Amino acid sequence: MDRVTVFEAGARVTRRASLQHPAPAEVIIFGLPLGLLDDSVRVSASGAVATMATVLLEAPGENDKLAAPTSTEVIAARRAAALADGEIERLRRELEAIEQSPLVVELGDKEPPASWAASTAARRQLAALRQHRTSELRLAMIEAQRHAKDCGRVLAAAVEQEARRSSERSPRAAELRKAVRVTLTPAGATAGATAGATAGAEQAAGQGAVELSLEYAVRGARWVPSYVARIESGSVELTMRASLVQRTGEDWRGVALELSTAALDRHSELPELAALRLGKRQPAASPRYRPPPQGVDELFADFSRELTRAAAAPAAPPAAPASSAKPMPPTEVVLAGGPLPRPGPSGPLVGSVMFGLPHGPGDGAYGSGAEEEVDTKVDLARRSAPGSAAGAARPAPGAPPPMAVQALRKSASAETSTLRTVVGGGRAKARDSAVYHDDALAAPRPSPDRGTGAGPSGRPGDALVAQLDFHGLMMAGFDHPQRGQLVAMSLAVRYQLSDPGKLSGADAGRLQHRLAAASQAAERVEQSEPPAGMSCDWSHDFDYALAAEGRIDVPSDGGWHSIPLCTRTTSARVRHVGVPREQPDVFRSATAHNPFEAPLLPGPVDVYDGSRFLVTAPLPMVAPGGELELPLGVDPSIKIARNTEYREEVTGMLRGGLRLIHDLRIDIHNHSAAPIDLEIRERVPVPREHDSDEIQVKVTACKPPWQPWTPPLGSPHDQELRGGHAWRLEVAARGTANLTATYEIQIAAKHEVIGGNRRES
Repeated sequence: MDRVTVFEAGARVTRRASLQHPAPAEVIIFGLPLGLLDDSVRVSASGAVATMATVLLEAPGENDKLAAPTSTEVIAARRAAALADGEIERLRRELEAIEQSPLVVELGDKEPPASWAASTAARRQLAALRQHRTSELRLAMIEAQRHAKDCGRVLAAAVEQEARRSSERSPRAAELRKAVRVTLTPAGATAGATAGATAGAEQAAGQGAVELSLEYAVRGARWVPSYVARIESGSVELTMRASLVQRTGEDWRGVALELSTAALDRHSELPELAALRLGKRQPAASPRYRPPPQGVDELFADFSRELTRAAAAPAAPPAAPASSAKPMPPTEVVLAGGPLPRPGPSGPLVGSVMFGLPHGPGDGAYGSGAEEEVDTKVDLARRSAPGSAAGAARPAPGAPPPMAVQALRKSASAETSTLRTVVGGGRAKARDSAVYHDDALAAPRPSPDRGTGAGPSGRPGDALVAQLDFHGLMMAGFDHPQRGQLVAMSLAVRYQLSDPGKLSGADAGRLQHRLAAASQAAERVEQSEPPAGMSCDWSHDFDYALAAEGRIDVPSDGGWHSIPLCTRTTSARVRHVGVPREQPDVFRSATAHNPFEAPLLPGPVDVYDGSRFLVTAPLPMVAPGGELELPLGVDPSIKIARNTEYREEVTGMLRGGLRLIHDLRIDIHNHSAAPIDLEIRERVPVPREHDSDEIQVKVTACKPPWQPWTPPLGSPHDQELRGGHAWRLEVAARGTANLTATYEIQIAAKHEVIGGNRRES
């Protein structure tokens, strides 16, 4: 494994292999995860030409380099729990035997009766022995139950610990994995020499070393960004990190990691650039897609009519039997789990059995599948004839079935009774009940697959995309609701058609179930909640790939892992901001430019002052080269105090006006050993728009002068701030500064400001 690119949801893995001389004509790369997306496989080679790549199913043997399917701790804990349960069962049976045993046993008539004293003494001894033994067993039962509870806790802890480990492990016996078969052709071979090249491909393809590259996409991985900023001596060291989770079924060891903001797959059509020509007008080009013809069902009218007539025809008189024989059962065809029989004799009843298609989106190999094999009995007369009555007559019990029906029944039963070898060139033999055993994947809920109308990912628009996937379409059979039309086939049917005879019909439903389980397990990982404060809610107006420095190891355990990507250093300007109107604290912040060529995505940033942790704050999206502001918290060495004075004066010739005068004074003390750049923000009242004629606000004095201040773009304020002002000054080390301002509010004497004339406390 050489490179992994993690997208917003999902990942693309690149594997490389070196084939020494002589390179084979066919290479099988096995042990790939079951969640591999078949349509995403890409193969390239240097020194040869990869002419074909086919995705197969494989049951590989145990791999000594990987962890065992079940850890020794879990095996030992299960054995101890089973022994504890067995001990409890043994004690329970012994107690029941003692409690049910009688104290008096009737003897035969030949035995002389014992004396009353001897009988009483014997009964007393037996009762005492019974009570003593019962007490011992009850104490042993209490101890055994306590031991069983301890074993249960140990087993639960071992199972939980194993679940938290990597999901990459050696496969169990007959457990399926995917494989890719690559066909190599020698470089420079021409189409005319194909036969000769195929005959001697093993020698011709390996004249030199061949480098093989395999790319495929998997679900079950996602990432979110985070940052670490260290402020030190006028510079900031910004580290870009990523929290990554993956449970794809394989560990990523020593890979070159890339993190992309794009989606793993998205359907888009290229624009068609029409040619501009000077000359005679040409007829319009025919569209590349044509709707299916109308009236396809009418093509099956004769077929349905003949089938209905054959079903309703009177039974022929049975021939005189040479010996006593049981009558034949009614004419029915059994389709077991959607098998794929071999092409049988031609006839009018070669339909869905040929293609392995069931009758609905949830049956057999075409739908979501089931854990157990389901035998579906189909009455061809009712299912294939839309106009026939539900109670159409069947042949008499003694009448033999038609020849075509007998052939189909024989072919279907032969297929369902024969257990085929699992795909992979016969590397492993598997029983039907053990092929898909995997405790890591729970039984899923029914979900749409490629055979349904929703498409691969369940999005509404994927139905049309699935219809454009021409190599994934097949012709529906005569008994399908969409007979005579191209329908999307499921992956199970693809594997049946790619390697006929390797996957039995009984396995198709289980395979479909297992693929759905793997898809839902990956979906749970992609929808898991990220760590606190992190999110992937970034803008999709652009896409960018972030590359990690060095090689990275990411286990497939379903847990979040923090990974450092890269570190850059840039200059920073530290400034102080205070709003004494709200609180007497002065906040410190560092302003710097984005040192990366990539944008900074929204995420939390851990801010350090040297080696001292200060605060964790949210960082908004910052474009390449943009300015970012890092909060550093409260600076206790800067003290500010705000004092106000208020007075009223009567104005006007007739004393009909009122002037409300407010004096502001702000004292600043810098107790640090370095000068600071300080910004003090203040606000004066502003009248409402419809009161501007009756109320006037004027700033009469300000020392030193201040400037208007408005919140920057993207601030959390819902409305634009009015009446904001700010002083910007430099305070020397161990120095002080004083700020003063006076403003007055002029109103009529008969009026009063809502909330009181005094606007400053």
